[in-house]
Amino acid sequence: MDKLGIVISEKNGMAKIAVNRTSGCGGGCKTCGGCDTPVMVVYLPNDVNAKPGDTVELSANNSRVVKFTIVLYLVPLIMFVLSLGISYSFYRNAGIAKYELYSFITGIFGFLLSLLVLKLIDKKVGNQDSHMMKVNRIVNRLS
Repeated sequence: MDKLGIVISEKNGMAKIAVNRTSGCGGGCKTCGGCDTPVMVVYLPNDVNAKPGDTVELSANNSRVVKFTIVLYLVPLIMFVLSLGISYSFYRNAGIAKYELYSFITGIFGFLLSLLVLKLIDKKVGNQDSHMMKVNRIVNRLS
């Protein structure tokens, strides 16, 4: 997956690059005007000696992107289902009234807990963009 980005700054061999995210509809926002896609900032090794203002081509490691996407979507779903199933059995066997409602609420807490864990992991691993992306070349050098 190749993207274009603009170098914001360069320091100690690392480039701070602004990359426009592609919207869910494929990025044709000028025709539909329905969404506002945010800018993502990544820090990557500046192997091509890009300067601030340069447009650079980035490539992503597709297999790692797919793995992270699977983890991002499956972990909360699995935690919800596990929390729901285990608590349903526990509350029902304990003779608690409204055990279905309580197990659903417990499932929601399991889901939210998994989001919190993913957020903590993201803070630890998220700054390691160099494992996911790299700068291929300078497309347009700002003189």
